Amino acid sequence: MRAIFSRGQTQITLLALLVLVALAGVIAVIFRPVRPAPPISLEFAPAPKRVASAPPPVTYVRPTPVASAAQPSSAADSAAAPNLPEAPAESVAEQTPQRLAETDSRTQEMQQAEIETYQRANTNFDQQPVDFDWATEYEAGLKAAAERWQALETVSLAGVECRSTMCRVVAYTPSAQDADYFIRELYNALQAYEGGKYKPANSSSLRNLSAGETSVFITREGNTPSYY
Repeated sequence: MRAIFSRGQTQITLLALLVLVALAGVIAVIFRPVRPAPPISLEFAPAPKRVASAPPPVTYVRPTPVASAAQPSSAADSAAAPNLPEAPAESVAEQTPQRLAETDSRTQEMQQAEIETYQRANTNFDQQPVDFDWATEYEAGLKAAAERWQALETVSLAGVECRSTMCRVVAYTPSAQDADYFIRELYNALQAYEGGKYKPANSSSLRNLSAGETSVFITREGNTPSYY
C-alpha cells in the first residue's frame, strides 16, 4: 500500500514540475521586453550631382576663297602656286589728307568767286546815280521794316541805301551762321511790314566773310540785277 502511495506521489510531483515549466515558458513569452523600432528619418538624401560633360572643342574651318583670275581654281593648282601677298587696302588716314585738301581747295574757290561778285556788285551800285523820289521813299520803308522787326535787334546793320534801280542793306556778320540769320530775318521783316509793300520782287544776297559783311541787294521793280 505504501508503494502505491509513493508511486502516485511521484507522478503528481512530475506533473507539477511540468506545469511549472510550462507556466514559466508562458510568462517568459508574455513579459519578453519589446525592442523599439528604429526611428524614421524624414530627411532626403541629396541626389548625386550630375557633372556636365565638357563641350567638344570648336574647330574653325576657314572658308575656301572663290577662285578668280588672280587665284588658282583647283586644289592642285593652289598647292603648287606660291602664297601671294595681298595688296594692302588704302587706309582712311592716307585718304583723308588728300580729300581734305580737295575740299579746302573747292571751298576757297567758291569763297573767292563770291567775294569777286560781292565787290563787283558794290562797284556797280556805287556808280549808279540817285533817283531821289524813289530812293528816299523806299529807303525809309526798308529802315522802318528793319527797326520794327524784333529778330533784327541782335543784328548790327552797317547801312541802308537806295540809288536809281537798286537798294543795298549791309550788316556785319562775323560768321556764315550770322549771315544766314540776317538774310532770313530781313526778308521776314519786309514781308511783315505794311503787308509786304517793300518786299522786293528781285533780290539777292552776297557775303564777304573775309571782311565780315553781308549785303542784300534789292532791285527796283521793272529792273534786273546788273552785277553778274
